[in-house]
Amino acid sequence: MKTTLIRCFHFATAALLVTLAAIPSATASEIVRATLNNGLQVAVVRNTLAPVVAVQLN
Repeated sequence: MKTTLIRCFHFATAALLVTLAAIPSATASEIVRATLNNGLQVAVVRNTLAPVVAVQLN
């Protein structure tokens, strides 16, 4: 049973790595950066594959 779980974990990890490797990354020319009047810095990376919005505050 334990061996089966380990094999499933390894398979899932490998599948995830292959999927992540296939995702194209944005180049510097595809990233639009701006600073708003209130000092907030915004970076926009357009991706037409899915309508997703992500917000990250540091």
